Amino acid sequence: MKKATLLLTLTVALAANSLDSYAQASASATANATATIVTPIAITKTSDLEFGNVAVSATTGGTVIIAPDGSRSSTGGVTLPTTSPITISAAAFTVTGTADYTYVITLPSATVTLTDGELPIR
Repeated sequence: MKKATLLLTLTVALAANSLDSYAQASASATANATATIVTPIAITKTSDLEFGNVAVSATTGGTVIIAPDGSRSSTGGVTLPTTSPITISAAAFTVTGTADYTYVITLPSATVTLTDGELPIR
């Protein structure tokens, strides 16, 4: 039994000694880090959205659509008088950023409500 205890004690001592030697081993390395700073996009308004003269029915709703080329059309109870002065234009923006990068501009998918301070314009 003494031999078994001595053998067990010796085994534990050797194992503990070998764990210490592994714990003391260390390694290090270095690496270079680089980054490209991308200029954020900039959006600048170049023209306002101008509906021109719009006449609406008191009982029937309707819409006015301004196309990107500045032409307009109407539906429902909306008519488009051409009395002067009349200015019609689609809103336009200039978008700038870093070349060859992709940017996404998301427009709202729901109806946008505009107001003149008192009345909603949808």
